Amino acid sequence: MGKTTVYRWWPSKKALAIEAINSRVDDVPITVTGDLQLDLRAALQAILDSYAASPVGETIPAVAVDLLRDPEAPEQMQALLRSHRDPVRVILENAAGRGDLPADVDAQLLQDIFSATLLYRFLVRRSSADHAIDQLLALVLEGRVPRTAPQAQPQA
Repeated sequence: MGKTTVYRWWPSKKALAIEAINSRVDDVPITVTGDLQLDLRAALQAILDSYAASPVGETIPAVAVDLLRDPEAPEQMQALLRSHRDPVRVILENAAGRGDLPADVDAQLLQDIFSATLLYRFLVRRSSADHAIDQLLALVLEGRVPRTAPQAQPQA
């Protein structure tokens, strides 16, 4: 496919990349059990696994570079990530409806907190986020200050 053809169908390389990524991103299946912590943990782990185990996880940071330069990029990126953010929103809104969270919970801010923390752990620290998910949920849902992961003790 030539450059002229690409720009006839897509306004930029970024738009082409976002569409290609979007075609490879599967929706995150959620099962709502009514246990807020369990439901959120399962959704966050499924989201993390879908990015960590696919080329999509490697491509998103490259596309994110354009967020500051292209005025349309943030909206396109939000649309791309919506399929992964929506299950978390549904879980939070259901929990608020049950009274497990305040009725006026800012689901969008909580989604941002979860996403930013996991993205940082995955991209920058290149560390497992399993412990981070548990710590993050304890902080947000219970107000518990995060602690370092227990280190395995060598057996004598």
